[in-house]
Order: sequence, then structure tokens, then C-alpha cells
Amino acid sequence: MGVQDLEVSKLHTSLGSAFTRIAGASSLLVSVHGTGRWQNVPIGKTVQFQLQLRDPAQRDTALRERGGKVPVVPLPAPASMEVYDKGPLFWVSWFEEWRRERQHSWVLLTARWTLFRGMYLRQKMQILRVDWDQLVNQAGNEQAGQPHWHFDQSVRIDGRSALEPVEALMAQGAVTPVIPANRALKIGHVHLAMGTWQRGEPNPQCWQRNMANCEDLRQWAVCTLRYLLGQFPASWASR
Repeated sequence: MGVQDLEVSKLHTSLGSAFTRIAGASSLLVSVHGTGRWQNVPIGKTVQFQLQLRDPAQRDTALRERGGKVPVVPLPAPASMEVYDKGPLFWVSWFEEWRRERQHSWVLLTARWTLFRGMYLRQKMQILRVDWDQLVNQAGNEQAGQPHWHFDQSVRIDGRSALEPVEALMAQGAVTPVIPANRALKIGHVHLAMGTWQRGEPNPQCWQRNMANCEDLRQWAVCTLRYLLGQFPASWASR
């Protein structure tokens, strides 16, 4: 499905306004094309967009696994987290990549949210991604659901009952330690949404959708951000 320049611009204006309302921080989408207008990208080439805060003095970045340094926007903390007076704990980055197909016409390749935890102007840990790859427009993992939740961090087990058998083997020299005790990561009280399987298609096609139009992408982006906000800061505060 081809999308015109004006439709992409209107989409980004709408998304910037929606993200500002949800996160409570004035933000906008910007092209990372470099010099020149993104509308002038040659046919067959790609352009990327990211979300950033409008106020340069408030901007921050995080290092995304397999993606380099990205601008991040803070998620507001619930009232029960007011004791954390050093600023927000959770941050998100938004990323889009489009390819020009014809003059003034684009197709979406991928869009994603990435969630981080950390302090302002400090190193942040990536928790997860929420990706929507458009398999009709590019090669990708044909076994993955689209859109899908994606964890890049290795799962680390924390708890004596789980580690004791491993430690016994380590003492015998049978295995090499790969789970440092001080690197345990706990994620709990989080529910990952599901959908799409009602379409009556075989696996994995029953879990895969492609963007029908810009409104489709806008609704997914906004609803996903609301879901992340409802799950992560709130669940952390309930501990």
C-alpha cells in the first residue's frame, strides 16, 4: 500500500500530539535522514523517523540493542511513585522506517516502541520492544507474529532453588558460569496483550497483520503506548 508524502506528514503530526497527551511531555517526530528534506529521498531508498522531546534542554538518549543510540521520552510515574524524586524511571523510544516506492509514495517497512528503565542522563536498561514489521514490504522472520513483543535481554534466573543444581555442576567443572549473581533481572506483574488469532488462518499467519493505512498505524502506536504506560510504571509501583 502506497502512502503519499502528505499522509505521512499528517500521521506524524497526529502521533506527536497523541504521544504528548499520553506521556505528558511535549514531543514530535523527526527524520533522521540527515541533511535535506526527507521528501526528497530517491526512489528505492529509505527514511527513518524517531520521537524526541521538543525542549532540547530536557532531551535524553538510551542505547538500544541492535539499534544504537536513540532519543527517549519519559513515561509519567503513577501517584504511588511520588517518593521517587529523582525523575522518571521508564522511558520509550519510537522508530519508523519507510521506503520510497514511487514519486511522493511510500511503504512502511517497520515501526516499533522500545521500553527502557533508568534515570535521567544515566545509562538505561532496555526491557523490551514492540515491533510491527511489514512482511509484505520487506524480508523478515516469517515465523514471528506481526505485531509482536520482543525481548533482547537474556533471561536470567534469580533464586537459590534454581541455581543450586547449576552451582553443583560448576563445582565439578562440568559447566561454565554464565549467570553472574549480580546481573539478575526481575520482571513481574506484567501482562503482554494478544490478538489476531481469530482470523481462521494457519500458524503463523493467524498472528500476522499488515498495515492497511496510516490510521491503522496511528491506532496501534497510540494503543500500544497506553498499554505500556498501564503495565510497567504501575506494576513497578505496586511492588
